[in-house]
Parts: sequence; C-alpha cells; structure tokens
Amino acid sequence: MTPFPPAITAESPSLTSLQPLIQQLQGGDFHEKWNTMKALVQLGDVAIDPLLACLADLDLDPLDLDPLDLGPLDLDPENDEEDSDETLWELPWFIAQTLGQIRHPRALTALVHLVHHHPSREVAQVAATALAHLGEAALPALRALIQEPATRLHGVQALAHMRDPGVVDLLLEAVTAEESSVRALAIEALGGFLDPRIAPAFAQALQDPMPQVRQGAIVGVGLRSSALDSTWLIQQLSPLLWDLNLAVACQAATALGRLGLDAGVAPLLSLLDLPVALPLQRAAIQALNTLATTSALQGLETYLWVCLDRPEAMPQALAQEILGSLGTWAKSPQRGAAIALLLRFLQNSAGNPDHSTLKQLAAHSLGQLGHDSTLPALILLLGDPHGGVRLHAIAALKQINGDRALAQLHHHQQHPQAPWDSPPIQAGIALALAEWHP
Repeated sequence: MTPFPPAITAESPSLTSLQPLIQQLQGGDFHEKWNTMKALVQLGDVAIDPLLACLADLDLDPLDLDPLDLGPLDLDPENDEEDSDETLWELPWFIAQTLGQIRHPRALTALVHLVHHHPSREVAQVAATALAHLGEAALPALRALIQEPATRLHGVQALAHMRDPGVVDLLLEAVTAEESSVRALAIEALGGFLDPRIAPAFAQALQDPMPQVRQGAIVGVGLRSSALDSTWLIQQLSPLLWDLNLAVACQAATALGRLGLDAGVAPLLSLLDLPVALPLQRAAIQALNTLATTSALQGLETYLWVCLDRPEAMPQALAQEILGSLGTWAKSPQRGAAIALLLRFLQNSAGNPDHSTLKQLAAHSLGQLGHDSTLPALILLLGDPHGGVRLHAIAALKQINGDRALAQLHHHQQHPQAPWDSPPIQAGIALALAEWHP
C-alpha cells in the first residue's frame, strides 16, 4: 500500500469538477472563495495537486512542489497579467486554509514555503496554523521554523495549536528565544501539557524581564494548576501581585482567584491594605469573589466597613465593587453568609442619602442570590427616597420570587403593620404594584 493516494491526472474523473472550483477560488469574491474552499475540503485528497499547482503559479519565489502536469486544465485563463493585490494575499490565504483542513502530508512543503517566503504576515500565520493540523508529520518542519529568527514566531504559533507530546521539546526550546513575543507564546502554550520539565520553565518565565513573558507564564501556570504543587503556586504568584507592570499584577490576582486555594486570600487582601492602583484592587476583589471561601468573604466585609467608615481614606469604588460582586456567590456554600452581609449593609445604610448607589448594587446582588428570605428587606427599600433604589428593589423582588413578592406586597398594603406601615414605604409598595401590572 502506498503512503499517499494516487495522484490525479488530466484524465481523472474528478478533474471536471475541480477545474471550475479552482477558477472560482482564483477569480471569485471573498464569499465565493469561502464557499469554494469548503467544497474543495469536501473533495479531500484529490484537490491537493491542483491547489499546489495554483500556488506554484503565483510565482512568489522558486517553489519546488513538483506540481503535476495537469494538461488542458487552465488554472487562470483570464488573469495571466500582473497579479492583483487580492491575489497577493487572499488567494494564498485561502489555499493555505484549504490545505490545512484537508490535512494531507504533500501539503507540508507548500505550507513551509508560504511561512518562509510570503510577504503577508496573515498568510504566513495561517500557513503555520495549517501546518499544525498535519500533526506529528509537521514537527520536523516546525523545528526548522523555530530555529530561524524570521519564522520563529510563526512556528511557535503553530505549535501552540498542537497537543502532540513531541511539541513540548520544541516549546521548551522556544522559551529561551531572544524574542520576548516568542517566549511569551511558548510558555503560555506549555500550560496545556503535563510534563515534569515544564515547572522549571514556568519558574524562570515568571521572573522574565519582559512583562508579556511574565503575563504569559501566569496564564500558563493557571492552565495547569491542578498538576502543580499548591504551595509552590502561591509562592510563585504572590510576589507578582506587586509587579511594577499593572497588567502582570492584575493577571497574578486573577490567577490566584482561579486556583481556588484559601491560601491565596491573605496575599489578595494585602492589596486592599495599601493605596495601590484601583484596577489592581478591583482585580483582587474579583479574585476573592472567585475564591468564594469563608475567609475571603470575611476579608471583603472588613474592607467594606472600612470603606464606609473612612470614605476620605478608601475609594468608594471599592465598596461598590464589593457589593456589586456578591451576587456571584449564588452557587457558593457561603451564599447564606453573603446574603447576611448584604442585609447588614442595608440595615446600617437605611436613611443614608450618600449610599444610594451602594444600595442599588446591594439590591441587584440580592436579586442574583435569589433567596426568599430577603423579600422583606427589599420591600423596606421601597421606602427609600431615591428612585433608583426603589426601581432596583422592585427588579430584585421580581427576580427572586415574583409570585411570593407580589403576595407580600398586597398583604403589606392591605394589612399595614410596622415597619411596613410608614407613608414612604406604603407609597413605594403602591409604586411597585403599579410597576408590576402597568
């Protein structure tokens, strides 16, 4: 048995259907080219030789593809003059896409040639990605690409799409490259593999002088956190919370949250102790909400009261972030504790006109948490002088349990008792009922 299917010739039955497809690929608009590509992919291996011949006719550089003599097949009868701008990138882009989806080994040389010689970065990149679709057979070619500075990035981009174990050796080689973009992409791609050699590479990349490499390493560590020692992870990521590059620090906070380790709470809370950049403090709050542990909630409550008690020292944006994000605890075992925190805040903020935005956020979070026990507190909010607070309370009542909330509203209107008998609350109840059935 031959390793590849027999080559087609001018007498092949499939040639009749291939000729108009190739012509459409060359002369059609983008939409027509896209549909033609899908048709050629469905034809499979028999489309390889016409596609290679079409690439050879582009006359980019001498290309040793050994295309077949296709006899009377005229690949481009009306376009023998100078190539258009679209031909310079669009046609080879579609050919590379098609070759990658057909996944035939004979396409390898052509794709490598496009990576090396085509002037369009987009074409070179899609050709490299198509190489990745060829699997293990493409590894020698990809090794050659990453050894040359001009094609190294494209080679690593292709490797990042592969899950063959042989890729690990090449990516480990790429993490020592001179180009920081190559190192960043390679270290992030290594996050998809389980290999004991990867941890030292991560440790080195987390200390890389270039921020984009450190950021890529943080992403990579997060992808394979289940395979790494939790103590080691905390030790490696915590110092990066204080990285001079804000994006790196925020990425480290996000990674600590996704680890799901309670040991990450203390480093994240430390960011709220000092006047660091507000985006970083917001990232820390979001990470603590992702952790959703008891100690994380206790820390958030502590800083909420600090923000409320010392508004001149702590930005109110942090209090807004805390209250607005507690609705994400709906599936956490600490859901009840999050609800209790929100209810304590509403009780302490009753009658405070400066907390209108905060009360709206608290009502929204209670709506997301969705527990019937919060309906009485939300009905009390209907007496707030701020219209936005009342509207958020109504929305939360509907979201939690519309039927039960409506029954309670009718009850408090028909049988008013303290604390629901005050004129502002009764007016709010009337407003809610009017909103319910406009």
